[in-house]
Amino acid sequence: MAFTASEFRWDPGEVATRPGPVTFRVTNAGQLEHVFLVQDSTGRAIVTIPVLLPGRTEEVMATVSSGPYTILCTLAGHAEAGMIARLIVLAAP
Repeated sequence: MAFTASEFRWDPGEVATRPGPVTFRVTNAGQLEHVFLVQDSTGRAIVTIPVLLPGRTEEVMATVSSGPYTILCTLAGHAEAGMIARLIVLAAP
């Protein structure tokens, strides 16, 4: 699942997937450093890339279960400026 960071947004802004293992491939196409954090509906961190430098691509893996997740950059002011995306994990068939 690919995400691109820029100032101040994630692209895509919303994605859906099925429960199970997910590989997040995150590219920073912006000029600023960013953080990639996925948290569940309780605010618990599922996976993070603590430093995503401009021009870099990093991959992380996580196992997700059904429900909504929030993807955000936790650097000061970034989420408040709109750097938030949604991950919807659909119920298993």
